[in-house]
Amino acid sequence: MSIRGSNSLPLSDDVIEQIFHCLPSFSSLQSTIRVCKDFYKIFNAHPRTIVRRVAYNIAGPALPQAMRLLRYRSEDDTDSSSSEGSAHADDEVLSDYGPVSNSAAETTNGPPLTQSETKKLINIARVASKLEDLFSFRHKDRSLKTSKLSSMESWRFRRAIYRLMLFSRVFPGSKYHFLSDDEDGNDDDTDANFKRIREDRQAKRDFIEDFFTEEIIEMYAVAHFLVEIAEWASLAHVGSIDPAYFGDVALCAGPEAILASYEEGSVVPIQDAAEEMDLVEELITEYIEHPFRTVLESTKTVIPAKDKTLWNKILSDVEGEDDVCKRCGAAEGLNLWSESNWEYLRGMPSFTINQIRQYLKGLLPQSITETAFLRAQLEPINQPSLYTDMVAELFDVKRPEFDDWDKEDLLCTSCLTIFVGEHLHLWLLERKRAAGRQIPEDCWYGYNCRTQTHRREHAEKLNHLSLPTRG
Repeated sequence: MSIRGSNSLPLSDDVIEQIFHCLPSFSSLQSTIRVCKDFYKIFNAHPRTIVRRVAYNIAGPALPQAMRLLRYRSEDDTDSSSSEGSAHADDEVLSDYGPVSNSAAETTNGPPLTQSETKKLINIARVASKLEDLFSFRHKDRSLKTSKLSSMESWRFRRAIYRLMLFSRVFPGSKYHFLSDDEDGNDDDTDANFKRIREDRQAKRDFIEDFFTEEIIEMYAVAHFLVEIAEWASLAHVGSIDPAYFGDVALCAGPEAILASYEEGSVVPIQDAAEEMDLVEELITEYIEHPFRTVLESTKTVIPAKDKTLWNKILSDVEGEDDVCKRCGAAEGLNLWSESNWEYLRGMPSFTINQIRQYLKGLLPQSITETAFLRAQLEPINQPSLYTDMVAELFDVKRPEFDDWDKEDLLCTSCLTIFVGEHLHLWLLERKRAAGRQIPEDCWYGYNCRTQTHRREHAEKLNHLSLPTRG
């Protein structure tokens, strides 16, 4: 039988404590504590347990990994808030590369969470949650932008994300700028640099080897997902992936910077981190790939292929993995396109701004004026709905022979490219009208006009977004 305790409420102390345990955030906990003095007294009787339970509600089953991350202190960390109340939190041994890997440090034991730690936990949990939503959208269920991962799948993903966040902090970019700039090739400097490279690689292997093989493969899969997202941001922003080791730069910058780049549709957050780190290509190349591959090979584990089967290391099942293209029947699964995921097109190789102009009819891709107008419609990186709006509006101007094509159809990249190419010039014409532009007389040669490609005066004088009537 429950004991009411000293409170004046019609509920026992233990029931009220259970209510505290179910709160979804620290802000809701603070608000609840302030409801009445009885709530405040009950909280003060069990503050550590209640705070840990709310922390669990925020971070989920991967809380031990999140706790290790937020309490990690590098040897150069002079921020007193980073170690506040956590002097014995992790029992990690600090080295030149941070802590010697110790999975025993992944625990919820230790000192109570401090106020600064709760703020850090909220931030890293937000990053993990947003990345999980994106992973689910891309590889679990394209129809929803919030996570459809099961509790087990979510645990695998978040556990890997927190460990990769920690990896990027234990091995930050500041470690990779030590090559000598001495053009005389000082042998002592060279030897010291090679020694540092060996130490770095060994430290990474030590970190990774501490986990079970299954967990290592999960980290490997999530790391490649992060590279996928970083490269998407690069394509969406500048239309290319440069330098070739950009994925390594992104992983070194960390999941937080990668998420920021995705949300902004820009490489700037990753580039800013890289500039601060002053990275050296020879040292950053295969930043994660090399240690993971080395560890897996040492245990004679088959290294997973970098294809859609890689996501099966996180996911138990996929919604729509057997879907086929409505037009050609190609079995493309989650790589098919529909209204729910058109937004993602802007960072795909076939639909960057530089590439999509090539789908214009006739000689329009070489037009001085029309390609500039197209770029102006699709370039603002702070408007992620641009591609969704564009494809939807293409369906509004579709030609009669495409009457049986619908927005809800699942289309492969090839079929969508055909549809875009047949209607892009019509869309541009409608965009000009919507902007209040006066549409000039059609050129006789329409989109096949050669003069539009080298004479701006002619390109601006006549409308070339039209069918040829001569030539």
